[in-house]
Amino acid sequence: MTTAGIRRAQPYVTAFDGLRALAVIAVVAYHASLSSAPGGFFGVDVFFVISGYLVTSLLLDRATIPTTLDLFEFWRRRVLRLAPAATGAVAVTFALFALVGGRSLESLSLEAVGALGYAANWVFLLREQSYFETAASPSPFLHFWSLAVEGQFYLLWPLLMVVALRGGGRLTLFLLAISLAAISVVVGSSLYDPFGDPSRSYYGTDARAAGLLMGAALGVIARPGLLGARRFLTRPAIEAIGWAGVLILAWLITRGSEFQPFTYQGGFLVASAATIAVMLAGLHARNSVAAILSIAPLRWIGLRSYSIYLCHWPVVVLTQPQMSSALQSWNLAVARFAATLILAEISYRLIEYRFRSPHRAGAATSTTTWWQHPVAGFVLARLPIRAAAGLRSPWAPPAG
Repeated sequence: MTTAGIRRAQPYVTAFDGLRALAVIAVVAYHASLSSAPGGFFGVDVFFVISGYLVTSLLLDRATIPTTLDLFEFWRRRVLRLAPAATGAVAVTFALFALVGGRSLESLSLEAVGALGYAANWVFLLREQSYFETAASPSPFLHFWSLAVEGQFYLLWPLLMVVALRGGGRLTLFLLAISLAAISVVVGSSLYDPFGDPSRSYYGTDARAAGLLMGAALGVIARPGLLGARRFLTRPAIEAIGWAGVLILAWLITRGSEFQPFTYQGGFLVASAATIAVMLAGLHARNSVAAILSIAPLRWIGLRSYSIYLCHWPVVVLTQPQMSSALQSWNLAVARFAATLILAEISYRLIEYRFRSPHRAGAATSTTTWWQHPVAGFVLARLPIRAAAGLRSPWAPPAG
């Protein structure tokens, strides 16, 4: 990478923290089965678009055309940013559910390895684990499917970026992102079976990559301040676009359903487009949408949204069905959210924040400190053995 190819890092967009907060609240509310958020799963699409934008803009800010060293540095930073908290969540969840029971250790181990390897969505699909039929014995790692989709995107998209930039520049990269997003929408729609389980359209990386790719396309053309776009969009226009996006997302979250054909045949696309509309307002900064998304409470939740997402689903699984029958839905939701916030704050302070900002976390932070923790080490060492047993079992001859 030559000096001439280096770009200045873009400023931090505080409104994105608020957008993350709204997304994770929607997801948690959906998993809490609140009647007010039947479409809360659309919050995942919000995360996808933000991630696609940030990954693409980050790599473009590093260099005109990322080199091999740029890619390895990007992957190293992604691993340090995401893997420690995820590993901690997997280790604690595995140990806890191994004690309380409810799932075989073989299944639990295979799912945990899939979560750690960012392949959970394909593990669940190969094992025919529906995302929607979870009343009996849901996997405590079910929510890792979306992290798997993102992880696979982080691996493949930077490579495609290099090819596109070398072959034709930023316009080629933009057209590639849009084309692949369109293909993903078509794949997801064609895989949907209105008379069967929609998990293939819901889990599959090929079916759900559109949001990430649409965010990537935005990352090619937009920066904080919107660069040249301000010549074509006035501040009131950008503000109106942002509020339109907010209203569409609110409608999807409060009126959507995983059983509606629209969800798989355009719904995810609409959610991604609405997210882009909100992000455009956030990138401009000087408007009411960006101001509201930047308020302190939303930013506090948004900064912890990753840890909240990691912790919330094991809490839901652990508290059903016993607590579900003992508490009213809203009381149970409040109890679950409180427990999730406590666990997420612990994860954020002890793990995520230390690896995200090691220079501020102090000398106590080191990669060996976490990996050498005895509980995590024991659990992680046992996972491959149990997972291997889980992989053999479907094809093993019947007993007797």
